[in-house]
Amino acid sequence: MSLSIPADKSGRASKLCADAPSDLRQAVHFFSDPEFCHQLLVAMRWPGGVPLCTRCGFDRSNYCSTRRVWTCKGCGKQFTVKLGTIFEGSRVGLEKWFPVVWLKAQPVRTVSFREIADLLGTTHATVWFMFHRIERAMRTGTFLSRSAAA
Repeated sequence: MSLSIPADKSGRASKLCADAPSDLRQAVHFFSDPEFCHQLLVAMRWPGGVPLCTRCGFDRSNYCSTRRVWTCKGCGKQFTVKLGTIFEGSRVGLEKWFPVVWLKAQPVRTVSFREIADLLGTTHATVWFMFHRIERAMRTGTFLSRSAAA
């Protein structure tokens, strides 16, 4: 699978498929940059490169890079890339979500929740919460939340 994702300063996004992690430790390192993870989610969510307002669907907005928030020029409401996804409402950063998503997508998983929590620097309960949200998304076939998918 090939994604056209703008590269960050290290050029990681342009080499996403070539440098794909082979184990969880590599995945944690690969997704360690919050800005890279944000840009990756933006590219996956809005492949055309134009963010759409999650409330009204308008395609013109202003972006505040320090807060990673868009303000819709149509309805005036603010939205983020996480809004309307399984990541919404979670204080866990994308740099911790993405390695767990990567792990769930692997055919064989022999890593305990405790080991994952230690690698990510989170609690066992946080990893359990993330696994269940990801499992629900995999069952439904979408990473959009119910409200955004409707």
